[in-house]
Amino acid sequence: MGTHTSVHIFYIMFEEQKAKITKKIVAEFGGLLDSGLGSDVVIKVGESQDNKEFYVHSFILIAVSPYFQAAFSSTWVNKVDGVILFKKPNVSPEIFEMILKLV
Repeated sequence: MGTHTSVHIFYIMFEEQKAKITKKIVAEFGGLLDSGLGSDVVIKVGESQDNKEFYVHSFILIAVSPYFQAAFSSTWVNKVDGVILFKKPNVSPEIFEMILKLV
């Protein structure tokens, strides 16, 4: 087997591993959204009886969303005891949860 073939095989194996790791990371991030484990942000959405609190991670949202980059670096948020409190009363909990899962 020539060097070129070995490099090609290594590259294919590397890409397959990278795809598996990426899939695992995405699944784990979804689990963090469901559990709220280690969260540093509480986003309260909805109004009155139709509201929900989401316990999320600022570093993930900042990394993937220009909206949250701006939101967390501005006066939009209030920080209490090291936790960012963010209110979005004009968004339904169902819609916001879909947004978070797409981000």
